[in-house]
Amino acid sequence: MKTSELGLSRNENTFLEDILHGENVLLDSESYDEFDSLFAELKKTWLYIDASRKFVNYVKSLAPMMKTSMIASVRSTTGLGSPPIRYYTNDSESNNFRLKNWLGFREKPLPEFITELASFVEGEKSEVQKAYCNLPGKFHVRKEF
Repeated sequence: MKTSELGLSRNENTFLEDILHGENVLLDSESYDEFDSLFAELKKTWLYIDASRKFVNYVKSLAPMMKTSMIASVRSTTGLGSPPIRYYTNDSESNNFRLKNWLGFREKPLPEFITELASFVEGEKSEVQKAYCNLPGKFHVRKEF
């Protein structure tokens, strides 16, 4: 994690809550001006907590990208609801891990990778079918569905 790389791991949760998870977070800004105003407030807090400019400079370097692709107004415009749901890459990263695990964490030549990927997908389809038929497997359908 970048906060650990910057030597800020003891305050990692505070920084992440201020950006992503807590109340009045940076990414819930509705405009560039609101983002800039909140970031200015957070900088003071972060510097007081950690007395390090590394993290502030890191977030400052990401600010243009965050404002154009991650703040609440952008997420609403892209169809993530109002108020917009937060978007994370956890699901895709999890699937990447599962596929890597399926492949034994080894690089494969493209034709072999395609064959293995097809086998992986078929296995997933089979598990989904078992779930819908209420058969034992990795997945199940919740009763309300």
